[in-house]
This record gives sequence, C-alpha cells and structure tokens, in this order.
Amino acid sequence: MVSEKVSAFIEAHVAVITAFSNGSSLEEAAARAYAPYRRCVQANSRRLGS
Repeated sequence: MVSEKVSAFIEAHVAVITAFSNGSSLEEAAARAYAPYRRCVQANSRRLGS
C-alpha cells in the first residue's frame, strides 16, 4: 500500500504542475491533484471490501 501512496503522490504532483502550466484555475488544479488519490482509495476499498 505504501508504494501505491507514493505513486499517487507523484501522479498528483505531476497533475498540479501540468494544470498550472496550462493556465488552469486553482480549483481545476486541485481536482486534478485529488484524482490519483481517489483512484487509489477506490481501488483499495474494492480490494479490501471483497
């Protein structure tokens, strides 16, 4: 699970940098940053909930 968190953090960081470099708003950058975390949490929930 730790490697998944590190991977999600890296994806979120890249998403924020990309969003700001493309001129996106703070809200859009935040939404893009949270997306990798949401995917990771949902995958863990599905895996552990079964």
